[in-house]
Amino acid sequence: MVVVALIVAALLLANSPRHTPKTVSAGPVPISSVTVWIVPPQQYPDNASEAVYTFDRSNKTEWYSDHYNTSNFSDLGGEGLAVHLSNSAALHQLRVTSYTLGWAASTYVADAATDPTTLAGWGAPTDSQSNIQGDATFNLSGRQGNWVLLYMTNTGPKLRIGIAELAVS
Repeated sequence: MVVVALIVAALLLANSPRHTPKTVSAGPVPISSVTVWIVPPQQYPDNASEAVYTFDRSNKTEWYSDHYNTSNFSDLGGEGLAVHLSNSAALHQLRVTSYTLGWAASTYVADAATDPTTLAGWGAPTDSQSNIQGDATFNLSGRQGNWVLLYMTNTGPKLRIGIAELAVS
């Protein structure tokens, strides 16, 4: 019996896919929209029409930043994805699915009719991470809000960031 169980387990492992796609659930706080957020008048937001890919529940679609000359967004400081939630809630985590290596970002929470127009308007960051190797989970510290900003400050060595999915809980 033990030998048969070991053989069955070995066959199941041998036939399982070697690369499982990264998945992130939609999370309990529904996302209404995502917009590309940048401090004006620095530049136009990168690929604004692709921001919908960050909450379409598909890891096959992604929002990408433009290519930059340096990893700090060519001295612009960063670029963000402003997540508008369906309702205001105490927020705990932002889960990010990304295939980008070496990127960095901070998260912010706001409770307003529209997202703030300056980085200072978002208040203090809830979390900051650097040298992220793909996916990341950011702490939102239980702050009340209906907006979450993922403010990316470093593109990593490819000089471009791709975000496949965002989920807030």
